[in-house]
Amino acid sequence: MFLLVGGAYFFSRQTIIMMFKKKTCAAIVSSVVLASQAAHANSNSENIYDALNKNGIVVAGAFGQSNVLALSDNGNTALGFTAPSMYAPSSEVVATVWDSQKGLISLPKAEGYSGLSVARSISGDLNTITGYLSRETGGERAVYWDDKYKIHLLDNLSSNEHASSAAFDISRDGNIVVGNASTDSNLEAAVYWTRHDNKVHVLNTPGDNSSASAVNGDGSMIVGKTNIGSSDTTHAFRWTENTGVKLLPSLSNHITTANGLSDTGRVIGTSQNSGEINRAVYWDTDNQIHDLGTLRSDNQGDSQAINISRLGTVISGTSITDDNQRLGFIWKEGQGMHSVNDWLNHAHVNAGSMVARSVNAMSSDGATIAGQLTDGSGYVA
Repeated sequence: MFLLVGGAYFFSRQTIIMMFKKKTCAAIVSSVVLASQAAHANSNSENIYDALNKNGIVVAGAFGQSNVLALSDNGNTALGFTAPSMYAPSSEVVATVWDSQKGLISLPKAEGYSGLSVARSISGDLNTITGYLSRETGGERAVYWDDKYKIHLLDNLSSNEHASSAAFDISRDGNIVVGNASTDSNLEAAVYWTRHDNKVHVLNTPGDNSSASAVNGDGSMIVGKTNIGSSDTTHAFRWTENTGVKLLPSLSNHITTANGLSDTGRVIGTSQNSGEINRAVYWDTDNQIHDLGTLRSDNQGDSQAINISRLGTVISGTSITDDNQRLGFIWKEGQGMHSVNDWLNHAHVNAGSMVARSVNAMSSDGATIAGQLTDGSGYVA
């Protein structure tokens, strides 16, 4: 059910649509069994943060399908999407916020967009949530929800009525939103929107297909991926207003992507090695690339870095293991990579039968994490 997007295993827009149309009874049964053994909240009257404070880990959106894609700086607000079941139509996939004070909030969709909706990022003051919607007939639209949870459409790059766009991240100050948008030639361009006027701006990349994945706290640096010319090979890039788009080095001459960055300028992502296997990596301000390794005892196999803490000392993602499972990992400066469940055990949190498949988001200090369990439920820990 995973696609490689931006170098990390995320549910793509197309995959989310398909997965809720597929009847996978075994997955539903396992989800119900898991949820019955774990702290969870499955109604508007329950707050996952009550259970989180008590148990240290909680299922978000139990008895259905969900994924937590982002956390606020303090970790007290989580966001992503929920659906009532694995085989629900895409129209029932709803952008969702789990707030420690307000509980579960389903974000509204815009008129004419009856397909899925996904929340991807939140500003530091919690006043702006960014994401995207889809039409049942095809095509997506970058949006944001304000502090009253009212939805607003961000400008499209093309005037074509079927033009698509998606917003993936917002700067901590709330001024810059980044993502991609289709051009008049139906190509994908890395873009950013300025929140004061919601206008879209194109990053001048060297290829005809690109996407911006993350922005730092003050909006001065953007990272993403681009090809060169019309090549199929993507390259991680770092952008600032002064330097423009600068390609980041790779482990080999194969695909690289950048998925996140810290306020210290450390960039995380994925780079294929000489065997064309994905490896979780980071680049420091000198642009030197560092391989983070994997959860396998022989350090072989693939891994992807998905998120990084504000100070850049904690990196999270997903990795293959010795028994060919895919598990979420936490990498800490000076301590290396460990599975999420090992990290929880070290923090004296009993996860029971819950196993984390990915870590998609972290609070600023890396103390609170969120992602998806192996059964398809979102979690916060």
